[in-house]
Amino acid sequence: MTWMEWYEDVFMRLLVFFLLGFNTVLYLRGASLVFKSFLLFLVVGELAGISMNVSMRETGTTDLAWEIRYVYGLFDTVYLMWLAAYTGNYRNRKKLSKILPSIAGGIWFIFLILHYTGVFEFDIGFWESSMGMVLTIAIGFALLSRVEVPDSNPLRNPINILLTSQLIYVFSTITIFGIAGTEIRDRFYFIHHIIHVLRDFGIIAAMVFEYKRLGNAGFKS
Repeated sequence: MTWMEWYEDVFMRLLVFFLLGFNTVLYLRGASLVFKSFLLFLVVGELAGISMNVSMRETGTTDLAWEIRYVYGLFDTVYLMWLAAYTGNYRNRKKLSKILPSIAGGIWFIFLILHYTGVFEFDIGFWESSMGMVLTIAIGFALLSRVEVPDSNPLRNPINILLTSQLIYVFSTITIFGIAGTEIRDRFYFIHHIIHVLRDFGIIAAMVFEYKRLGNAGFKS
């Protein structure tokens, strides 16, 4: 087993299960809505990954795996847009957290329908890059807006850390998939794996501070 195979098959798998376990503990301890919903996000993401691997192993092709990826992309986009809108320090954030995800998800859904009706082939690289740019802006604005949230130490606020972890990953995904099909992408794709790990450790840090927050009402979500 090469170091890359060990990294993907062992380390990444253990990291995923640790995130799921830790988030489950937070859920049972009465975490905020953000972390309760994030557990669903993690579960759906893991199920999508498992389904893609199983479909490739059983069919011997990547066709079905890509179809799963297309549908999961819809969920991923809707959730992250909701996260950005809901956690932003906006007066009408509840309304925005319904409108913005509906618009982003609606656009993705329309192009999925066009794909399945044979109008054109769904270009996952283009759409992940396009939606990634939109999500980067949305999450970035959410973080900037939270500067105005009263907090003794914003760098230790679990919501801020969680948003930062997603911002780093989404932004790096734009860079990676934006140059899809080029030699430089294949040569430096390992950077994507590194960013993935950094994102996961950022999520763990956010969960640690959320765990502490549950015993200390000092933080404001």
